[in-house]
Amino acid sequence: MPKREKRAGRDKKQGAKVRKEWGDKTVQSEKSRKREIEPEDEELINDEAMGLDVGTKRQDDDEELVEAVEEPKEKTPSVIDPYHTWFNKRQFSDDQKAEADKILGKYEMKALSFDSELQTKVSTNGLDDAVDYSVAQSPTPIRGRIAPQCENLVTELEKDPRMRLLYQQLTHYHDIMYSSGHELAETGEHNTHLIRMLCIHMLNHVLKCNDIEQTHTMVIREQKRLLNEQTHQRILQKEALKNHTPYTPPEDVDLNATITVPTFMDQGFTRPKVLLLLPYRHYARVFVDTLLTLLPKKMNVYGKSKFMEEFNDDEEEEAKGFQPRWKRIFPGNNDDCFRVGLAVKGNTFRLYTDFYNSDIIIASPLSLKQIEDKQGFDYLSSLEVLVVYGGDMMCMQNYDHLRCVLENCNLTIKKDRNTDISRLREYFMNDLQKYMRQSVFVNCVLNSNLLALLHRHCFNPIGRLEMRPVYSGSVADIITPPRQLFLRLPCDAITQASDARVKYVDANVIKVLNNSAYKRILLYCDSYFEYVYVKRLLMESCDERECGVIDEYLDEASNVRNRRYFKNGTIRVLLFCGRFKYFKRMNIPGANTIFFISPPSYPEFYSDFVNAMNSENKEGKELSVGVTVLYTKFDTYALERIVGTSRYKRMLTGKRDMYLFC
Repeated sequence: MPKREKRAGRDKKQGAKVRKEWGDKTVQSEKSRKREIEPEDEELINDEAMGLDVGTKRQDDDEELVEAVEEPKEKTPSVIDPYHTWFNKRQFSDDQKAEADKILGKYEMKALSFDSELQTKVSTNGLDDAVDYSVAQSPTPIRGRIAPQCENLVTELEKDPRMRLLYQQLTHYHDIMYSSGHELAETGEHNTHLIRMLCIHMLNHVLKCNDIEQTHTMVIREQKRLLNEQTHQRILQKEALKNHTPYTPPEDVDLNATITVPTFMDQGFTRPKVLLLLPYRHYARVFVDTLLTLLPKKMNVYGKSKFMEEFNDDEEEEAKGFQPRWKRIFPGNNDDCFRVGLAVKGNTFRLYTDFYNSDIIIASPLSLKQIEDKQGFDYLSSLEVLVVYGGDMMCMQNYDHLRCVLENCNLTIKKDRNTDISRLREYFMNDLQKYMRQSVFVNCVLNSNLLALLHRHCFNPIGRLEMRPVYSGSVADIITPPRQLFLRLPCDAITQASDARVKYVDANVIKVLNNSAYKRILLYCDSYFEYVYVKRLLMESCDERECGVIDEYLDEASNVRNRRYFKNGTIRVLLFCGRFKYFKRMNIPGANTIFFISPPSYPEFYSDFVNAMNSENKEGKELSVGVTVLYTKFDTYALERIVGTSRYKRMLTGKRDMYLFC
């Protein structure tokens, strides 16, 4: 056998061995090539090829492989598009940075009274605050590809004054802190409109960015092609003159023309432009389903079957019949560690793209925190829209994870991520990209941690909207009101609030706990750190045989046993953690005395505990001091939800330190 044939035979065997070893599914046999691939099989093959990794660099776009998309003309070309004003054509100079810092130093807010059930404040000194958003404004242009699916939805949204104001502020790239007062998991018109609104804004923003970049890329490539062709023809002309042969250039090539390649500054360090932070997989499923309904029917979707398999609800919820309260608050798949990249390019919509080749990143704070050491946060360096949906739930999970993600948004990249420096926007070169991001927080309830994130890590000078409900107070939901004492503790700084509570417990509450005449005393700590401090005090100052605890770190049997012992009087003192109440929704019946070491974050917690106490102790034979709530002047929002909007300001700033409700 000739050497060449032997070598070919060895190469063939080695190739087969490699295919067998690595299991390369892209290498198919002749029989499999001849077999006709069904559409479902093709989607499964594409799903298997999808990557789950974060990636390392942005891939160069190959526009020749992208199917050309004809963008229909906008129906309202006369309306100024806020995207072009604030992102596409904006030059952010050092003088504008100084002006932005001045605005951010003190946002001046004014109240809008367009709805008696809402407390609404809008900024007055932002860059876009010359517009009166209390009056309906012209609709923001929507990209023609998604306009047919979105325009009817937008029209329906604007019928509600609350949604109209939110949508106008959202599409004009103002920062938003919205507390709905509704459980975000509940299925209803409010939450449906809210998710649709956010999806329309995110998808519209991404399409505008990509269409502009693609148009500029095509112009650059065409100019380069013409320049290369002209250079080639000039070389041929010189060779013809040198050889004294006739030469005629092509008609479409002008050898005397000056061809320049334009420079467009339209990109950031990395590709991702939108980050959507969610607490559970269930919400990711809802948002992706909504995004898919907004896409054109002709758009190809890749990775859908894989996404539906991984993000499917664990149990199909029954539409009929009564459902427990916890199931309505935590529906579907409650896994809190997930991340997925979404990319829109031409007529394709891809799920499970790596982060550096994604336009939208949907993730939980925990999943991004887990990959911090290996991957870093460079993929968050060029965000233009940040949406935190369910911020209060993420604070209950772990506030530090959420804070860590926001701290690392819009920072300069630490490694080369295949950035096209020639197309980098000027403000990225000057490290001013943090001023060019819109931040949207959507919560059930507002707390000081979320407000701190807005003030410390959001630097948008365009404008700001804060909206929360008018509360009647959960004290009105108590069936048989006992003696309720609200005691304001002296405190000069928010960092001293926990110490002030613990000192009061040590000096005053421990005396009551050690008095055997008082039975069934319940201690509630909303903060887990305060819970740890109070638990240590109980261990040091009280008889451990008369004390019990309920928290999420004990097994279910121990928690149920401690609740039963507390109800039948085996233990006199029960310490309860707020995080356990949030996730397990356990009620504690039979308490004669309740000390709220800090006001509950959710108003229904207060009424649940007090109503359970009254229902089990109607005779009042045993000694009791009723209900005592400790608060400081920094517990603004929690106190408002308990006593009502009309009372909380007087209780925070009044001359008296004690307020009694009966």
